[in-house]
Amino acid sequence: ALRLGGFRRVELVAAAQTALADDDNQWAAQLADQLLAVDNDDATAKQIKADALTKLARNMVNATARNYYLTVARELRESAKPE
Repeated sequence: ALRLGGFRRVELVAAAQTALADDDNQWAAQLADQLLAVDNDDATAKQIKADALTKLARNMVNATARNYYLTVARELRESAKPE
């Protein structure tokens, strides 16, 4: 199994999904970043990060920051789709 800093990939995915379910969206995005640092084509990590950024955007007062989160989320979703 792929190990990332002492954790298996499956454990990091589970932790990111739990963080997302608990509305700990910043942590979910950071965990997804760790997965993407090892495998930039990880569709699961891209989806988790996109979902986390979308949820972060909902509470963002600053329009520029909100637009950035939503744009990155859209790009992640598009790149995670099979060709």
